[in-house]
Amino acid sequence: MTTTTENVKASFADVVKLIDNPSDYLQCTEAIITLANQIIDFQGDGEDIWYIGEFEEFTLSDLIVGASWHFSAWHGGQSSKSYEALSALSGIFSAGHSSEPTEDDPEHWPFHLLGMSAAAYYDQPFKANA
Repeated sequence: MTTTTENVKASFADVVKLIDNPSDYLQCTEAIITLANQIIDFQGDGEDIWYIGEFEEFTLSDLIVGASWHFSAWHGGQSSKSYEALSALSGIFSAGHSSEPTEDDPEHWPFHLLGMSAAAYYDQPFKANA
């Protein structure tokens, strides 16, 4: 099945709906895995999808980078859903020589929301980077 721009938009909307509710953290992780796999399978022009969310709190590209950094810090080992999310995201984004998003970066907001949600879900202190 070919992934369309509409599929990616719908999955992005699912993530946005779930991202800041700790009780939905695992469901959000699943939605991010689905979204990442759809992006990997996307056959259209990349310009058609990377600006999804442009007039929202963050774009698709901001989410991918922020989520990648989030799951690199919060994965629970190779058998966890969070590691599965990190693996799916690594098919799209490689941190390379970049660093964790700071408050000045557009990727910071999804990174921050996922961190707050994970901290509440796992009942651990949230450690903001800035």
